[in-house]
Amino acid sequence: MGRNIRRLRKERKMSSAALSRELRGRGIRLQDSQIRRMETGTLHGQSTPAVTVDHLVAFAWILGVSTTDLLTPVDEGGR
Repeated sequence: MGRNIRRLRKERKMSSAALSRELRGRGIRLQDSQIRRMETGTLHGQSTPAVTVDHLVAFAWILGVSTTDLLTPVDEGGR
């Protein structure tokens, strides 16, 4: 999921800080540093909340994709 969030965020020329602001507007409190750790797979073990269904739905809504698009594995070419 993190790789997909990063890819989609970058495709939309959105910073992790901008994504964090959008999430806060929807009641999800994730700092941009937490989003970057989520995107790189270093989320747990750093006082960061686990990804919830609410997070998944909010990311999908903000990025304009389905939740399935976020959950589908990315191949090595980044697609």
